[in-house]
Amino acid sequence: MVIDVRDFLSGPEPALTPADTGHATASNINNTPAQQAIGENLWQEFEEELKKMDRIEINFAKSFSSTQKEILFKFWDIFLTEQLPAGAINSALEKNFAVYIIQNKISLEKVKEIYEMQKWKIGGLLGWIKEVESGRIKELNVGELINWCKKYDPALIELFIDWDFDETRILNKKDLKFMTSHLPIYNDVDYNTQIVGEEYKHAKKLLCYHLVSGIIPETSLIVTRGQMEIDLRDFLFLVYPTGSAKGNIKNLIIRLWRDLGKEAVTLTSYHEEQLIGKVIKRKRRVENGTGRNGVTRYRNEDQWIKNEGHFKADEILLDECKPLLTERDKTTSRNFFLLAMDKYGDNEMFKRLTENLDNPDEILRFFPKFNALFGTQPYKFREDYIILNGFLKRVTTDYLPQTNRPDSYFDSRLDNKTVITGYYDNLIDSLENLGSLLTELNRHLNSSPWTFADDFDKTFKECFKYLRSAGLFNTRKKRNYTQLVEWQLQNRLLKKSCLLALMKNETTYVTSEHVELAFLDLLEDFIIELDFINEKIYGKLDYGSVFGEDEKEEELFNFLYNSGAVSAETSEVTIEEFQNKIKEIYKTKEDNARRIYNKFKKNDLIDSKRVGQHSSKVWIASHMQEFTTATSATSDINVKAKYFELINKYSASAISVNA
Repeated sequence: MVIDVRDFLSGPEPALTPADTGHATASNINNTPAQQAIGENLWQEFEEELKKMDRIEINFAKSFSSTQKEILFKFWDIFLTEQLPAGAINSALEKNFAVYIIQNKISLEKVKEIYEMQKWKIGGLLGWIKEVESGRIKELNVGELINWCKKYDPALIELFIDWDFDETRILNKKDLKFMTSHLPIYNDVDYNTQIVGEEYKHAKKLLCYHLVSGIIPETSLIVTRGQMEIDLRDFLFLVYPTGSAKGNIKNLIIRLWRDLGKEAVTLTSYHEEQLIGKVIKRKRRVENGTGRNGVTRYRNEDQWIKNEGHFKADEILLDECKPLLTERDKTTSRNFFLLAMDKYGDNEMFKRLTENLDNPDEILRFFPKFNALFGTQPYKFREDYIILNGFLKRVTTDYLPQTNRPDSYFDSRLDNKTVITGYYDNLIDSLENLGSLLTELNRHLNSSPWTFADDFDKTFKECFKYLRSAGLFNTRKKRNYTQLVEWQLQNRLLKKSCLLALMKNETTYVTSEHVELAFLDLLEDFIIELDFINEKIYGKLDYGSVFGEDEKEEELFNFLYNSGAVSAETSEVTIEEFQNKIKEIYKTKEDNARRIYNKFKKNDLIDSKRVGQHSSKVWIASHMQEFTTATSATSDINVKAKYFELINKYSASAISVNA
């Protein structure tokens, strides 16, 4: 018999499957009927108590957020379906379960079914239910649940890592408004892409910034502010299901750059010579004086021709970049891409044949200036493929999960503007208008350096604090990712502020208003990027958090970490317990376990101390830890409130395009 705890726990939270938990469940336990049926009188009393739930209003001290409900759901799912060791059903556990039963109106039948299956006595639970109903117990004690985990199942402590963050202050994708009135070229971009659906509004906003960055001349490409020095090129990473607008965006870029005399290349090969180019050796016939009879003589000499590759183009387009990001034989090309996307001036390509000398004519070297659009479908990626190699730090990500589109989506395609008389003429006019706007912006750049208003720094620091907090004050995986990219995130805010100043006001003078509007757009970018990280990247993104040279060491450190042994104050693991764990993991005897322990201590991997005459503590050395917790500087920041404050400030009615 399989017990599905979803049948009696309230709320829409998804169930934790056996594959997720790694725990044995009721489906793989030998479920024989209880040898001793629970006393009928006791069950009648239990039933009478639970009937009171509909009549008694208990004011619990704490109401749980949806994230906390999810954590509790997972915990009680494991508790009710796992074959627990002897003694694990203790009073602390049943007391908290009693709170949970009453708070969530759990069905008596289900409780009885599980208790009979697990051969547990109902008396203790009944007593705690009476305590809760009397009002003497008013809240679930998470600390007691964690202590229970430490003793009986340390791996479950992981469930409670995200318990304390206040999700009411977390900005989610469903909250985003995608304001466009501050982007003067948005309407032309919208019209020319011909993409149907509100879900693509963000992509079209990104395309506005991308196109403006594509007209930046070399002389204006680098912006310096304080110790920050950024490159205004803008690389897009579109993670869309098949048939979801990547082609529309790519075709607009190709048409527009062609009309403006720029080169856009769609890559079909990732070979490094296609990307960088090659110095080709050719023979040419040159004059070599005259003969006795006055006839011109000729000779053949070597000529080196620099055949530059796609990296010399203005735009590189990749319809499906997964092979470039993941396949081992693309490592060299992938590294060239990562170098080419570094800051302009620090990204030199250098190539010469082995037989070449140091003669400049025989060497191919240049600084790539291309923009790029990377497309892929919403696959799952390993963290080392696109994060730890630095790819995601260099791009702006737009992510659309695969969804079931409503009939109205397909119906709207028949209502497309193509049925309007003169549609194609209007489209050409709109494309020409977009090209003219970009050309005019380019003209402004050729005559003006980048400068900043007096209040720029103050506003920039304030906005970045909120931007960073959107990731740090979040769930563990998103928090870890934020710490990996926070330097680049600050660069992106400066980049977007400059591009917006040019786009919105045709100026290279960047004000606090530009920063705030760029912050709104970048915050939306980052929220979507965090969703992509959470849903499509394998791994915790914590560089391992606790390190080990092999699987056994890693298991040993995980034991300490999951037991809370991360400092002298939190550790309850004794030296003896740790050495016993070494014996278990290494399958060795006591003497060797002691030697392994001493090696860890000598190499400063662990710390320990004696406590009194009969006890001790051991914990992970501080330099071995990369814990990812929200900083106190961000814990009191309400990102959602800041976002809506600025949305209201710069609402459509308050904005003039060229204010």
